Amino acid sequence: MPLKSATRRKIGRYRVKGADRAKVIFVHPSPNGMCCELPLVDISLAGFSFRLQETLPDLECGASIPDAELQFSDCRIRGDLVIMHLSPGAGPGAVCGALFYPAGDDDLIKLKCVIAGIEALGDD
Repeated sequence: MPLKSATRRKIGRYRVKGADRAKVIFVHPSPNGMCCELPLVDISLAGFSFRLQETLPDLECGASIPDAELQFSDCRIRGDLVIMHLSPGAGPGAVCGALFYPAGDDDLIKLKCVIAGIEALGDD
């Protein structure tokens, strides 16, 4: 069950369990690079973090990643990412935090519904 993370953020950020059902998918480097499917660590209405499974060359803070997709089981939410942090670097096991900009109103509505569902599960 997802847990709300303690942070300085004003928007609730929730840990995501079940990485087989919750992931981010994008091409890096865009547009002709490798397809990356990476497990989500946590999520909020403003962004999320994910765990790298291998080194992604040229992935750095400030990088923009177009045409990404969040996937929660059968729900797909399209949008663009901006990388905000890499801890400890861009290698395997690192946690990457990103801002998320939904592609359109339908994607924003889906994101809000996913967050509401996670909130409804509680903080246990």
